[in-house]
Amino acid sequence: MALTFLIRGDWSGGFSRSRARSRPENRLKPRLRTWELEHKILVLLLALSFIRGILYSAVIPPWQAPDEPDHFQYAALLVRYHRFPIKQDVAADEWLQTQVYASMQEFCFWARRAHTLAPAALEEEYRAAVGHPPLYYLLGAFLLAPFSHCDLITQLHILRLGSVLLGTLTVLVAYLAARALFPEDASWQLAVPAFVAFLPMHTFITSSVNNDSLAELLASLVIYSLLKIPKDSFSWRRVVGVACLLLLGVLTKRTTTFAIPLAALTIPLYCLRAKPLKSPLTSEASRCPLRWLGRLYVWLLIAITIGLGLWALTLQSPISNLQSLSSILHLPSSIALSILLT
Repeated sequence: MALTFLIRGDWSGGFSRSRARSRPENRLKPRLRTWELEHKILVLLLALSFIRGILYSAVIPPWQAPDEPDHFQYAALLVRYHRFPIKQDVAADEWLQTQVYASMQEFCFWARRAHTLAPAALEEEYRAAVGHPPLYYLLGAFLLAPFSHCDLITQLHILRLGSVLLGTLTVLVAYLAARALFPEDASWQLAVPAFVAFLPMHTFITSSVNNDSLAELLASLVIYSLLKIPKDSFSWRRVVGVACLLLLGVLTKRTTTFAIPLAALTIPLYCLRAKPLKSPLTSEASRCPLRWLGRLYVWLLIAITIGLGLWALTLQSPISNLQSLSSILHLPSSIALSILLT
């Protein structure tokens, strides 16, 4: 009897334990614990990225980041004139140039950068970056407006703080892109944002006044959106989202134009891989990818045209528009002219 009881007890206990393990809620517990740990590590990475950027912005002397005087003056002139400045405004605004020149001299800009004596006045290369795409400077002017009465260095650090926030958001987008690429591998999902967060040049650039910080964020969002297409399939929201991101990128920095051919190549490859074309004339399944592809290219064309047109409005003359567009796209002037006329 005792042996029978033990046998029955062992079997019933084992059966009960196997049933408990087979319950869906018990199978989900390890995944939930993994997600909670991953979430905590991600929050820690974002916090470290933000703190690291703050430290960089505090340690780097004022004006020592690449082209920082130029970018700062553009945002400051937007606050001062309440419109996009032109070269005549830069030449006429001696007060801002004098203030920036005095600050650069105070922090030994020329001695540290070029190991030379300061010039008699602010040189042309260190004046406002007029003619650059305006989106970053509009954001900078929005941040500067409440602090326009503060001294120059305080305003500089306000803009640096905005760049640090943009750099931290880029780390978050890197995590989302890694999740789209490696949905089952938590180590890669965390390794990618960790690499971005602790990359010295990324932290250096995104802790200074520079339009690279916003351009980097928008380009990362474009890549993330393209990675989501195979999972979420095509939709008007996805198409409009990609087009809007490309538009914002063109309005931020010229180097983001690399994302346009990237999107133009990615979508057709996905269409051909996801749904083989059997009979384009009769098969509805084969027509759908082509229809969505056509819609995408229409939105891309609209985004590029609007972006180039709005950016052209910020320049000082049609000739400079033509020359700048030709140099950016590496096109003959005749083709650049036809794009501007559209």
